[in-house]
Amino acid sequence: MSYHKSGNILEDKQSAIMNALNERVFCRFKELAALFPETSQRTLRYNVQKLVDKKMIERVGNGPGSFLKLKKGQHKHGTTRT
Repeated sequence: MSYHKSGNILEDKQSAIMNALNERVFCRFKELAALFPETSQRTLRYNVQKLVDKKMIERVGNGPGSFLKLKKGQHKHGTTRT
């Protein structure tokens, strides 16, 4: 099942990012990049920024110590977070 925002289905990579973040309390970009080794960092950053712009995820902090997390209300039901 894909994530939806205002009736629009997300691109496959964005949906995969949302699924990865749904399984974690927070995730650093470096960890996210390790989950998608077939995707260039530039493409990953582009998709992360699109999700931030859509207010589906948020970036907390600045620089290498920052992390990503889902915005409230974006978690899929029936999953547990670690």
